[in-house]
Amino acid sequence: MKTSSYEAIVIFLLKKNKIIFKREQAFEDLKGKKYLLRFDFVVFDKKTNEISYILEVNGEQHYKPISIWGGLSGLKKRQGYDRKKIAYSLAKKIPLVCLPYWDINKSLTYEDIINNPEYLVKSIWHNHTTFKKREGSL
Repeated sequence: MKTSSYEAIVIFLLKKNKIIFKREQAFEDLKGKKYLLRFDFVVFDKKTNEISYILEVNGEQHYKPISIWGGLSGLKKRQGYDRKKIAYSLAKKIPLVCLPYWDINKSLTYEDIINNPEYLVKSIWHNHTTFKKREGSL
């Protein structure tokens, strides 16, 4: 799978901070229509090797229709899968951090990612609420 520029920044930060992670992690009990859904990054505890949290890097196509990503129908499908992944992490009690594209830049630090309460998912509508806050609709 191709690495986006946003994912490259996150990979750099994780490696720089010696964080143990796996990319494109799927779980057998989380499926879309045909295939297993994958999380961008699963981060592991250094001592126990248990999952510490999941990190999703959400590009623009997760928040608004983009023609090369299938336009409106692609957006609806992607948001449905995002909600499935969010519901999965909430049900399994695995912390999920969703990092929106507008906050990913060269000045971002690992501490910014893990310490920003806005990124920690608390509801199935997290991405929708995050985007509406950004647009000033909430």
